[in-house]
Amino acid sequence: MFSQGEIIFLAVLGGLSLLHWLYYLVVSGQISYYREPEMKGKINYPPVSVVISARNEAENLIEYLPAILNQDYPEFEVVVVNDRSVDETQEILKALELRHENLRLSLVKHTELYWGGKKFALTMGIKAAKYEHLVLTDADCVPVSNQWLKAMSRGFLRQRRVILGYGAYSKGTGLLNKLIRSETFLIAQQYLGLARLGLPYMGVGRNIAYRSELFFDNKGFASHQEVISGDDDLFINEVATRKNASIAFGKDHYTLSVPEKRFSDYLHQKRRHLTTSIRYSAGSQAALLLISLLHYSFYAAVGLSFMILPFIWPGLIAITVNTGVIILVSYPALRKTDSMDLLFWTPLTEWFTLLFYPFAFIWNTLISGSPWKNF
Repeated sequence: MFSQGEIIFLAVLGGLSLLHWLYYLVVSGQISYYREPEMKGKINYPPVSVVISARNEAENLIEYLPAILNQDYPEFEVVVVNDRSVDETQEILKALELRHENLRLSLVKHTELYWGGKKFALTMGIKAAKYEHLVLTDADCVPVSNQWLKAMSRGFLRQRRVILGYGAYSKGTGLLNKLIRSETFLIAQQYLGLARLGLPYMGVGRNIAYRSELFFDNKGFASHQEVISGDDDLFINEVATRKNASIAFGKDHYTLSVPEKRFSDYLHQKRRHLTTSIRYSAGSQAALLLISLLHYSFYAAVGLSFMILPFIWPGLIAITVNTGVIILVSYPALRKTDSMDLLFWTPLTEWFTLLFYPFAFIWNTLISGSPWKNF
């Protein structure tokens, strides 16, 4: 028999477990069971400008840019801004320009007074764009399909001004590859799921779209121009709303990038990402804080159950069902994105991130030097 205190603890464990499972079913399930509204008849896609900032990306431009230039789309241009490159980026772009009429180039030169970074380069590209519908990606990204632009643009047809896409990482070998890819997937489950529920708070620069009028009405990146990062998440946090934002998720909708190959580089990357989340709106920070508290409270309760209850089965049931829920919810989305090798990694990665994020945050606050040095 359980004592009164143990019964109260079991009730708390049960309540936290139900809330945690509900979070995955309601939030993460949004992309797994997402279906785009069907469009009948001829679809009149709007003209689109793809904007890319490239700094020392010669090899990536050779490998990836043709897949963007050769998209199956009625009318589009690709605006590439050479952002102070010192490699052969400009020569590669000039050669590609001769073969592709829809490629337009812009150049940012390095001067002693230059301070703008990627945001300045993107602003130059957006100002140079002919069309008001913009799709942004990075020079080290490749769309998984020649239907990518159509997939990303359908939100514009539904009168949405912001479309949030998924930027995945390519498959490789080793533990770190699976860790990075599954963590990226979990993050996408959250920001795309919350966007579907009317709480858009971020996007990723590897795959995002919006109307140029939104950019200029917001005065671009002016409110966070002094922050090197944030051209994607901070901008979206400012301009995206329940009414103007939608998501794009499916087999043709995502891009692939090459992940880091060393854990130290991965840690540095996460340190950079964490520099922007503290600048999100109060509402976004409150929602993310509640989600984090739910995660930590659930696992803390499971851990305590093994220590204070006379039986281990309540904790085992809670963690087993939780693992099953994560796998169940993740399965359709991973199948859509050809990532089924990550199915059993998703619950393991959740445990890892709960330890890793505080570590990266503490590292940011204790270690001298900006994680954005030399960017």
